[in-house]
Amino acid sequence: MFKIIRSFLLALIVAQTYLTTSFAIDNNAQDRARVVAARNDRFYKNNTVRQYINLSGEYESDENSKQYVLSAGHFYRSAKLINEVDFLRQTDYTQKAANKYELKRSGDLYDFQISTKAIVADTQNYLVFYNRSKYDQLSTYYYDITTSAGIGRMFFNDKLEIDIGIGHSDVKNYDQKTTIIPSFRAEFDITEKLHFIQRGYAFFSNEVDDYQSRTRLQYLISKSLYLQVTHDFDRRRYSNEKKRLAINEVHRRIIFGFRYDLGADAF
Repeated sequence: MFKIIRSFLLALIVAQTYLTTSFAIDNNAQDRARVVAARNDRFYKNNTVRQYINLSGEYESDENSKQYVLSAGHFYRSAKLINEVDFLRQTDYTQKAANKYELKRSGDLYDFQISTKAIVADTQNYLVFYNRSKYDQLSTYYYDITTSAGIGRMFFNDKLEIDIGIGHSDVKNYDQKTTIIPSFRAEFDITEKLHFIQRGYAFFSNEVDDYQSRTRLQYLISKSLYLQVTHDFDRRRYSNEKKRLAINEVHRRIIFGFRYDLGADAF
């Protein structure tokens, strides 16, 4: 058991050292994660195809505002292609004046996202693509378009995936940014019952540098039950333009839990 723990810690150190050469662009970690969402999943190793469609509506209100949201999406995953499309329509109403109860429309958002990962012919190479286009004629930014495209390759019988892409963000009334986006995904068995998964991605430009990694160790207890330990690491550095100071933000999280597998694809 000591050898297993030592191997796990060594893998963590190596992965974190690797990631210190990589970097980011966005203020919101959730937005950055969307750019590389398709890269997190593996292609199926057989003819299995999984897809679903979702449609939802939401209404929220209080005495000073109300909001309508309509969203739809489609997800597809096979041995050659992983593709996800999402659409959101959001309308906001806020109080016209402090002493009046009349509400006026304050937001009119259209938000479209597509994330794709596709194998090139019968090779070990794959392409990645992401686009998110937001338009709101009542907002201060008017439109916000982010696009990323890149190429990657699988190694060691698909146990390791490494890719690199270029991202571009164009926000009307603000600025444009170009970013380099490398990422990797590693997955292999340490022993017959111990499974290791790690993914990491980074954004770097001349303004900020950022990287995030997630490391997961799974131990098989029974046929479908796993004990799972997850370590999340998120680091971002950027300059505060007003005070011209370098800001360094680091977030860590360790999660202990169980996983129960309902299907044949164990990991």
